[in-house]
Amino acid sequence: MRGSTFYNGDNLLDAATDFELVIKSGENYCDSSKRLSQILSLFFAMRSAFEVCMSFGSMDGDLPKTVTDIEVGEFDYIEQECLPTLDTVRSATQKLVAAVASSDRAAALSALEKMRVFALCPIPGEQLSRMERVAGLVSGRARLVFLVELALFAFELSDSDAARKYVAEAWGFDPSAWELYNLCVLEGLFALDAGRTRDAIQWLEKSINACQTDEHTSLYCGVRPPNFLLVQRLFEQGERVAVLRHLTQCRNVWQLPRMPMGTWIDLIERGEAPDFQEAGFANGMNQPSCRLSLQWMRARSLDSAKGTRPARSNSKSPEEVVAARKKLAEDLNRYIGGRVSDTISYLDKELDAPPDQPPSTPSKPDQPE
Repeated sequence: MRGSTFYNGDNLLDAATDFELVIKSGENYCDSSKRLSQILSLFFAMRSAFEVCMSFGSMDGDLPKTVTDIEVGEFDYIEQECLPTLDTVRSATQKLVAAVASSDRAAALSALEKMRVFALCPIPGEQLSRMERVAGLVSGRARLVFLVELALFAFELSDSDAARKYVAEAWGFDPSAWELYNLCVLEGLFALDAGRTRDAIQWLEKSINACQTDEHTSLYCGVRPPNFLLVQRLFEQGERVAVLRHLTQCRNVWQLPRMPMGTWIDLIERGEAPDFQEAGFANGMNQPSCRLSLQWMRARSLDSAKGTRPARSNSKSPEEVVAARKKLAEDLNRYIGGRVSDTISYLDKELDAPPDQPPSTPSKPDQPE
C-alpha cells in the first residue's frame, strides 16, 4: 500500500481467502484435542498470515504491534496465539473485501486484526524464527514435515543459512518421497550457489528419482506440489538437455491435465524460454491451505510410524513405475465402482420389495472402511 491506496488489492484478497481456507482446513481435518494437529494448524496459519501481511504491502514498522515476543514453553504459542474461528474469519473477510473496494486502509487494518492476522504475524521479518519455535514443539519423525516446510520458506526468504540448517537436520530423519525430492532440489540450489553445476544436475536427477521408486511413491508425490526452482536456475545457465530430461520425467509423476510440463518442453524444443513461475495449478497446490490438508495426513503417518523406514532400492524403471501406477489406479477405480454398484443393487432390491416385506438384512453391503 502507498498512501491511502492498496499496494495490490487482488493479491491481498487472494491471500486472505487462502487464510480462511487454512482455518477451515484446521477445523475440518485437525483434531483440536491432539497436540500434533494443534501445532500443525498453527504453523500453517502463521505461514498464511505472513502471505497476507506481504500482500498488504506494509513494512514491519507499519503493522500494529498486537503481540509481543515471549519465551516459548510447552504450548505457549498455541495458547497465546490461538486461532480464530472460521465464522470470525468469514465475517472479517467480507469487511476486508469492502475495504479493498473503497481503498479504506483503516477498515482493512481492522478486518485483518479481527482475523488475527497480525497476532499470528506481528513482525514479518521475524516470522521464520517464530515458526521455527513452533516446530520445535514437535519431536520424532513427524518433525520432518516441519523441517522441509521451514527449509522451503527460508529459501523463499533468501535466508540460505537457515535453509541449510533445516536441510541438514532433515537428512537425519531418513526422508523419502516428496520430502526427499525437495531436499534434493534444495541441495542442488546450494550446489549452484557454490558454482558446482555438475553437482546441481546430479541433485536434480536424484530429486525426480525420489518420486519414482514405486507406484505408491509416484502417486504420493503426484498429489503434492512440484518444485521448479532448480529447473529454472539450470535453464538460465544453459543446461537445456538436463532440464528437458527432468521435465519429461516430471510428466510421469505429475499427471494432472493442467500441469505445464508438456507446454514447457515444447517451448524449449522450439528454442523459446518458458516462464517457470507461471505453473498455474501447481502454484495452487503450493498455497498454505492445500499444504496443510496434505501435510496433516503425512505428519500423522510419520508420528505413528515405529522405528526407521527401511531403505528401498529403485528396482523399477520409470516406465515400469508408470505402468504399475496406472494399474493401481485402475484397480482402485474398479474397487470403488464395485462398492458403489453393490450399494445401488442393494437399494434397488429394497425399493422393489413388497411394502409388507421387511428389509433383507443379510444382503446389506459392507460398512465403509
